[in-house]
Amino acid sequence: MMIPAACAAALLCLIEGSEATALLSRRRPRPWGPVCAALASALAVLVVLVSASAVLPPRAVRMVAATAVLLIGLQWLVRAVLRLLGPPRPDDRTAFAVVLAAAVEAVLACVALAASVDASVPLWAACGVVCVALAALGGLAARRALPDPPQRLPKAVLALALTATGAGAAGPAGWWATAAAATAVTLAVLFLRGLPSAHKAPEAAKDVSGVRGFLLGDTAVTWPAAAGFTALAVVVAAPWRPVLLALLVAVVLLAATGRRTAGRP
Repeated sequence: MMIPAACAAALLCLIEGSEATALLSRRRPRPWGPVCAALASALAVLVVLVSASAVLPPRAVRMVAATAVLLIGLQWLVRAVLRLLGPPRPDDRTAFAVVLAAAVEAVLACVALAASVDASVPLWAACGVVCVALAALGGLAARRALPDPPQRLPKAVLALALTATGAGAAGPAGWWATAAAATAVTLAVLFLRGLPSAHKAPEAAKDVSGVRGFLLGDTAVTWPAAAGFTALAVVVAAPWRPVLLALLVAVVLLAATGRRTAGRP
């Protein structure tokens, strides 16, 4: 599980950092103050999370971290599916919101991933913050506006990797089996929800990024789903855990995407 967790952490930091670089490169005048304030806030979050992981019992930290990784993976998966089903809305967040969301999510994911596989939490968290900070500073230093990086496919791959890693840490199971189960269900939901409708064109994907999107938005259903999987994984036999994850992913994606078609005649 160490290698998938490290790859997922690196890919998440790369995606968050590249988005911040592109968005900040187009801001005039350069928002140095808000960016520095956002990075300082992310450092405060890092200190709190690292301190908590050092004080709490290791077993409790591992279970909470595994649930957090699964939660983040499911939320990214919902976002990725919604983007694939409809054109995304333009990102009109402030520079502070962009950097804060990127840095805090990188810290949360790196701390959770490191704790779930018994790696060095401070080292992984520091690497996440440094990656986003360098990306943000690179965007501010860019002399011309940079194009948006590819989002749909990389985010979908990352979401599946995070989901499989979190599920594997919550209830030991083969990483490839859980990843294959989540991928198969995601493709099935994309096919089902992507069928053309004669009544209404696809809606633009909602902006579910940032703190509000993490707590509410189209990803709210992921909270009970992640907690339920962690609770059930303890009593479900290992060969059936990929099946449990597949059912979980199906419920989450159908619930999140069903709101798009509920209002169609």
